[in-house]
Amino acid sequence: MVHQHGDEHDIPEEHRVHRHGGWLPADHRVQHEWLKTQIEHVDKAPKKELIPVLQEFKQFIESNPRIYMYFNQMWEEIPLKKPYNKDPTGAKRQIRDYRHMLAVLNHIFTQAPQWTDAAFGVGMVGVPMVGIFDYVMATPSGHAAFLDPEVNKMMKKILNEWGKFLKSPKSAEVLASHKQGWFSEHGIKDLMEVANAPLKTSHRFEDMYVCDPSAKHYGFTSWDG
Repeated sequence: MVHQHGDEHDIPEEHRVHRHGGWLPADHRVQHEWLKTQIEHVDKAPKKELIPVLQEFKQFIESNPRIYMYFNQMWEEIPLKKPYNKDPTGAKRQIRDYRHMLAVLNHIFTQAPQWTDAAFGVGMVGVPMVGIFDYVMATPSGHAAFLDPEVNKMMKKILNEWGKFLKSPKSAEVLASHKQGWFSEHGIKDLMEVANAPLKTSHRFEDMYVCDPSAKHYGFTSWDG
């Protein structure tokens, strides 16, 4: 069994969700809060042109009747009831169609994963695409879509493009001490709790990793570097 950091916290039963593989937080509120933040940013910001790989994804959806049906129906099949229809604050923030989905993907795939001080400190979304597709993957159309070889080929292409971005200097912006930075007080504390846990050690980040704490971004040139 995979145990995600934070699962040991006292999560109210109505908010605890069993996650195979630990890809998403066990506390459903964390995912809701993360997704709400992404959606709020997209809805308030000026409309941005889709990055090339997402333009290709849009064309892929709209030019194939079978795929178009899947990506329209999967959002419509999300139950309009608790907990799917609203986030924990009561606001309707969930993605409801594939065009909105593309806009949110466009936002998250032009940045590296940020550190978040989520509710009760129980974790964060480590693979953003999983957080976006969490509800629709369980719908009949979503299940069919994500079993489709052509869809999976497209998803791999998108993730590969994001992987290229994570090797760029711009992706290192989150490797800092600001609130959303991985070297913030809470971020580095949580990182080291996880790193030290297996052998019950008490190493500092610079003791365990090859880095230069005095340099910008601790000497890392990118998220992956």
